[in-house]
Amino acid sequence: MQSNFEKYLRILGLLLSGVIIFILLLTLLIIGSRALFGILEPLGWTAIIFRLIVVAFPSALFITAYLIFLNRTRQHKTKWVRLASYILFIAGVLTWIYTLVSDIQIFFNKPGNSVENFGSYEVSFVAAHILCFLIIGILQAATSEKEIDWMERGRS
Repeated sequence: MQSNFEKYLRILGLLLSGVIIFILLLTLLIIGSRALFGILEPLGWTAIIFRLIVVAFPSALFITAYLIFLNRTRQHKTKWVRLASYILFIAGVLTWIYTLVSDIQIFFNKPGNSVENFGSYEVSFVAAHILCFLIIGILQAATSEKEIDWMERGRS
């Protein structure tokens, strides 16, 4: 029989190894895609596609996250939190769609596509949206029913 310390240590080890594996896989994906597009660079259009993917990635990531949280909000019990979540999430999706469209216009109309030119890479813009996720997450967690602990679930 394992003690609680051993169980928590094992869980911590699994979480830590999962994070490390995730970071390594993401790094390999980035290096692999860079190598692939480096091989295809002489074709010209592949470099444009790669840069377009880099421009659209933050918008696609945040729009997807907002839509996932928007679907989860439908099941929340407290009406005013659900309404506040809907307002903030819909506003977030609309701002990211606007940013995506404006970034694509900048991409095709302005030469020298440095990341600094695009609104989706503004640190304050991204930080504001992450803060929005945190605030709504805290509100929803504070007004939700207490979940049954995993140790108590195993006993019943």
